[in-house]
Amino acid sequence: MTGFCRHAAAESIAGLRLEAVNRTLAEHWLSLWPGDALPPRTALNPTRLKAFLPNIVLFDVVPDARVRVRLSGTHVDEIMGMALAGADWIQLAGPERAATRLAMFGAIARGALLVDHRLAAMAVGDADVLEEIILPFAPDADGVSLVLAHVNLSPAQYRRMARVKNVLSEPLDHQVVRLAPAEAAAA
Repeated sequence: MTGFCRHAAAESIAGLRLEAVNRTLAEHWLSLWPGDALPPRTALNPTRLKAFLPNIVLFDVVPDARVRVRLSGTHVDEIMGMALAGADWIQLAGPERAATRLAMFGAIARGALLVDHRLAAMAVGDADVLEEIILPFAPDADGVSLVLAHVNLSPAQYRRMARVKNVLSEPLDHQVVRLAPAEAAAA
């Protein structure tokens, strides 16, 4: 496979009805594509993602082998109750969910994106539903793919959120969108 169809990826994203913040992030991700190839890790410029950084987690993924947290935003660390950088994301899933999480991240790293919604307990008021988007980058020469996750958590929600491991909860729903291969789209 030589790559993925950027146009088909853009159409898929347009059909997802993403919240505005995640739509903006997905459009930025699409802008990083060199033609019909996933963007390389080097295309990611943290200064252009400043507004998203508190709610981002970057993962180093070796499909079917490991998922390590490369970097995590301050809000994510606070909610999780620990600094996640360097953590084994599969081990944090617990034994009952480890295989599912490893398979999901493998599928994303191979060319899919994921959108899900999670119920987050709040210290004040009712629970809120948070939207998460997970986007892949091209693998490097060693076969490690950068995967970016963003939880759309507003400043007001962050201030109200209970300090518990909400992000480890089961999603209410999730949608995996497999990216169309470039040669399939050309046919």
